[in-house]
Amino acid sequence: MQYIFIAIALLLILESCLIYKATFTEKILWDDDEIAVLKSLHIENLQETPLSNNNALAKFGQILFFENELSSNKNVSCASCHEPENYFTDKEPLPTNGVGTANTHTPTIVGISNSSWFFWDGRKDSLWSQALGPLENPVEHGTNRMQVVKTVLRKYDTLYRSQFGDIPDLSNNDHFPNNASPLGNNTTWKKNWKNMREDDKVLVNQVFANIGRSIAEYEKYIQPGKSAFDEFVSDLGHSNTSDKLSPEAQYGVKLFLNAEKTGCINCHNGPLFSNHSFQATGISANEDSPEKIKGGRLSGIANAISDEFNCYSQYAQEDCSELKYAKKLGTELVSAFKVPTLRNIGETAPYMHNGSLESLKDVLSYYNKARPKIGVHMELRPLRLFPHQLKQIHAFLQTLTAPLASDRQWLTNPQNSHP
Repeated sequence: MQYIFIAIALLLILESCLIYKATFTEKILWDDDEIAVLKSLHIENLQETPLSNNNALAKFGQILFFENELSSNKNVSCASCHEPENYFTDKEPLPTNGVGTANTHTPTIVGISNSSWFFWDGRKDSLWSQALGPLENPVEHGTNRMQVVKTVLRKYDTLYRSQFGDIPDLSNNDHFPNNASPLGNNTTWKKNWKNMREDDKVLVNQVFANIGRSIAEYEKYIQPGKSAFDEFVSDLGHSNTSDKLSPEAQYGVKLFLNAEKTGCINCHNGPLFSNHSFQATGISANEDSPEKIKGGRLSGIANAISDEFNCYSQYAQEDCSELKYAKKLGTELVSAFKVPTLRNIGETAPYMHNGSLESLKDVLSYYNKARPKIGVHMELRPLRLFPHQLKQIHAFLQTLTAPLASDRQWLTNPQNSHP
């Protein structure tokens, strides 16, 4: 019986090798159903977040994105971790370019404005409120709300006025101390904020919200460009075959689209290759933390509901349907983190929300085995693909790399002129 199993295994391996060889000798055909799905992934289907009528707001946001003075040590800006030359990531497992070391990996913000939830756990429900979070985070910008507001109004009073009208007078330090914030670890800053009048807090919060809105307007312009994959899909519009991608990459696409065999398309769909939802991959935020199973979307949605700058706040202008109808309880939220875009995935290593996987090969190997961990919620099932099939998917993922949209190159340098 043992020899029979060995013989069957050898036949399977031989068959897989013959299939692998065929990928380089046969013309690959695509049926109408496959082409329809491929077209749904094309970059032209990306519905960009509406931009304001005044492009000057995005330019103001760009200046603030690169402004180092919006930090406690005057050396940290948004661009310190979201580096334009690295597709707005930092190439580190955990970001160390801030005041301290953050506990989650820096995700790309290319195309991020098309999402409904922000941060790995979705604790922010708008792009502009997300932009405010790092400013008061002790290990990122490490500063406080009042310092940010006073710095912006001092350095950019003319730009601020041009976008938001008259600025409040914050010169009275008895009413508006130089350092005050309801967040963070600094007890003096928190005490100063607590002692402020409520109407004074509203004035500061409104300016703070406008700062976030400006940065968000800039980030809306940061969109992916057309990749080799998109060229391939366009070519399939004329026939059911194309040589725009290598046979190896095309077989990788077929595996990717196979919902039963790999399931990749179930989460990584749409023109950004993300459903913008949350998935429990079995990788916890802090492996050594006894509270690790409480992380992820379960805590993220709770924080979004209590956030003072969410869509229900007086500073928001957004519709609240996403937050109102979001799932708030359930085992599927435990240790679930945001599904990232696969656009430019070959250039944004390392991977996962904690930066624990160094390469795409590591990611594919992890998904291929998908071993459950005791005490950690995981929704993955092992792919159990052959090595050559993993290489095919890897080849396909590399075809998703592209520069920013051609008219967006001004985004990478605050000194460049806005178009």
